[in-house]
Amino acid sequence: DGKSGARHRFNVDHLRLRGGQGPLAVDFALTAYGRPVDLAGTLPPLAALGQPGSALPVKLAGTVDGQPLSLDGVLKLSQGAAGAFDAVTVPRLAASYGGLDLSGKMAVDLAGKRPAIDADLTVWAVDLDALPGVAADDGASSGSPGGASGGAGAGAAAADPLDQPLPVAALGHVDGKLKLHVASIKRGALTVSDLRLDAILRNSVLTLNPSTAAFFGGKVELRGKLNGKVEIPTLKAVAAWRDVDFGALSRTLSGEDLLAARGTTYLDLVSRGATPRALLKAVDGRSVLISRDGRIKSRYWKLIALDLATESEKLGNADEMQEMACAFARFDITGGVARSVVAMVDGKEITVAAEGDVNLGGQNLDLLITPAP
Repeated sequence: DGKSGARHRFNVDHLRLRGGQGPLAVDFALTAYGRPVDLAGTLPPLAALGQPGSALPVKLAGTVDGQPLSLDGVLKLSQGAAGAFDAVTVPRLAASYGGLDLSGKMAVDLAGKRPAIDADLTVWAVDLDALPGVAADDGASSGSPGGASGGAGAGAAAADPLDQPLPVAALGHVDGKLKLHVASIKRGALTVSDLRLDAILRNSVLTLNPSTAAFFGGKVELRGKLNGKVEIPTLKAVAAWRDVDFGALSRTLSGEDLLAARGTTYLDLVSRGATPRALLKAVDGRSVLISRDGRIKSRYWKLIALDLATESEKLGNADEMQEMACAFARFDITGGVARSVVAMVDGKEITVAAEGDVNLGGQNLDLLITPAP
């Protein structure tokens, strides 16, 4: 690599080319970075590569690291004043790899200090559990019998993700703009739908313009900025999750109907740190949760109201749903510790208040919950 000085090694098993005036038929197998690549298809004729602005169709299919891959698109090359190619435009792109389908367009400007990428892409259904390498990574990180059991592998498996350095150095390798639409992202029982991201990366600063998604019936709105240009990375994030179906969320996480309620939650955060844990320990901001006109299963009211012996009888059968007029919580966050300003749940028969701290960096809480008739 003339710019970085890094050396890259590829082992080519075979390469076959056939063509005349038309597209170039290609069939090749190689190993790149330890991953086998076996592809066949058509490339633009060699003569067309010397004609800047010409449409150069590319169509390839095969496997990469054992996973099926297909690529169908058109390239256009631009030439700078010195005669070297300084830009690549892809006005049409359709690709599939390991069950992931992508389409869209992009352009790469090579004339600057670093490549600048401008992409507008659409990805269809994404099942994270089915993506190549995810299942294996989960097995290793969970300490399951199938994972590493000793040596360096065991140490890597035991590493806490919260203590892993943020990959901010990668932000300085490229500039770009990205508009991305993902129809759905699934991980286990959780599904995010209609994700629409709008991001800009420039001079090691990643800016997330207002972006949206649908999650458990509610609309997620998010914007933020990650500055990797400074010695200690800084993060700003503002998020809202509106009209959430908290009942569906609790049912998915617990496997039973604990409550029926909808509500909204807000986050406004700033922090700095080189790891996720450092960010948690330094975070400042506030969080707010509001819910109205819901119902909570009686058994959970009774657990909270054990000292209200006379009142708990009014809560009925353990599996009955009791009315909840509202729930409201606000926590102000300073130095990684969230302190309750107000936190209460108002039910038909009892009201529950909470006060105390949640230590985000230390991952512990100190809350006093007080029920009242």
